[in-house]
Amino acid sequence: MKKDATSKPPLFARRAFEWWSKKADAEDLLGDIDEYYQFNLEDKGRLSAKFIYFKQVLSLSFSYALRKRKRSASYSNYYSRNSFAMIKNYFKIALRNFSKHKLFTSINILGLALGMSISLLALSLFVTVFKFDEFHAKKNRIFQINTHITEPDDRNLYGSTFNAVGEYMEEKYPFVEQVLQIKPGFNPEIKHQGNLLNFNGYFVGPSFFNMFSFQLISGDPVTALSEPFSIVLTKSAAKKLYRNENPIGKVIETENGSFNVTGVMDDLRQTHLYFEMLTSFKTYEQLNPRAKLTSDWINYRNNYVYLLLKDTDSRQALSTSLKQVSTKAEEFNPDRKIEL
Repeated sequence: MKKDATSKPPLFARRAFEWWSKKADAEDLLGDIDEYYQFNLEDKGRLSAKFIYFKQVLSLSFSYALRKRKRSASYSNYYSRNSFAMIKNYFKIALRNFSKHKLFTSINILGLALGMSISLLALSLFVTVFKFDEFHAKKNRIFQINTHITEPDDRNLYGSTFNAVGEYMEEKYPFVEQVLQIKPGFNPEIKHQGNLLNFNGYFVGPSFFNMFSFQLISGDPVTALSEPFSIVLTKSAAKKLYRNENPIGKVIETENGSFNVTGVMDDLRQTHLYFEMLTSFKTYEQLNPRAKLTSDWINYRNNYVYLLLKDTDSRQALSTSLKQVSTKAEEFNPDRKIEL
């Protein structure tokens, strides 16, 4: 239902107030006096309501509330139109301060530059570290066994563990799908075109390429490291030795014997393992025939053991089994407290 024209506030007074307030936001003030007009219209009549309305409009037009809103609106409009001039003024002030205080300003700028550079470097290092080994497809099921040894006068944590641990756990615990043993120390010196070239590498078990997602360019990942004196080269090492030739089937002569090239793999990405060549774990066993690895519960250095669990739900079972294996290791090390 439409309102009667007499129930509306005086249009002239309202328009005059809107013109006077200009860009100031005064809708709430108008709304208040409009409501008060309706109240007076019912209570005091139309003439009295109009008179009071004109009086309120006049009072508001010169009130502090409206002056403050008009001032804020003008400032906002000024800064929006003069933002470039303001920025230009900032540069002028900065240049003047620099000309007056060259040493102090230079120290501040240098400190800021160094601080930002070091912070960005630290952030990039932090991000890089947490990306290590993220490319392995089975990373959620791979665990490396560490050894915490407490002696009467010393405590140490090692990334390696006892030689016998890997085979013992593979035989005893069914939740373990595969065990991989890695030993450092494979650093062949190869005579190539009259030069001696040194390379870094590991002795690794045959399950290396099944457990980790290192990509073979050529060769069979299942059999590449299954035989004694078989060797896998990284792409860079293969290029260094054979340039553009296919190295598969080539024989590499070293001080430890002749090695047959069975595979070439992509160069390493972000990984905690660094190597240029890999040879089979059986090679280590042949080079060290007196080493009784399966019964060695004494030596824990330079022997890295990785477990591939059948599923991620086996973590609790792994923790329980490691306590049991720790107890067995303590039987051979009576003066040590061992925790795997």
